[in-house]
Amino acid sequence: MPKPTFFNLAPDKRQRIMDAAIKEFSRAPIEHANVSNIVQDSGISRGSFYQYFHDKHDLYMHFFETIGQVKFAYFGPLFDARHDMPFIERLYQMHLKGIAFRLDHPKYVPPSRLLLQSNDPSTKAMIAASTRQGIDLFEAFIRQDQDKGRISPDVDAWVLAALTITFMNTFSMEDYLQDDLAPDTIKEKVKALIHIFKKGITNHVLR
Repeated sequence: MPKPTFFNLAPDKRQRIMDAAIKEFSRAPIEHANVSNIVQDSGISRGSFYQYFHDKHDLYMHFFETIGQVKFAYFGPLFDARHDMPFIERLYQMHLKGIAFRLDHPKYVPPSRLLLQSNDPSTKAMIAASTRQGIDLFEAFIRQDQDKGRISPDVDAWVLAALTITFMNTFSMEDYLQDDLAPDTIKEKVKALIHIFKKGITNHVLR
């Protein structure tokens, strides 16, 4: 987390620093990001930077946490288990909302792309933690549907949640981060996944 001195700054100065962070983290992954560039672009001294952050990783983590907060607010009740919605419908609506978020916030695409390409251990740990949180959230949605009789109790909720998050972190995420976003491609992939969830993969023979 940033030091308390960062949060005591005037909002416009904090925003200048975050704008500089977007620029630098869009240029290079964290292992090659340069504090000097952030200092220069934000108009602060190098000494001031270290009054606000422990190091560049501190700013990096705060930067992506901020994006996560913006996204959480943007998605609204879709991330809230108290909002009753069938898991299948929630999954589809999340992807539609993801397309809208991508179009409304294109500045987040380059740093997100470089995040996934990074070999930095702390970055990999951050991604792993985010994945675990996503699985836990989806597992709660699935168990809620099982309690309501929408999903078979025989389904392993954790496995289904992990499968869905893996799909979102690979197939659909690759599409979201393309320069030429193809919403129809994302929708078709999600519909194909939902079809598998609904119909299964084997022919059912009555005996």
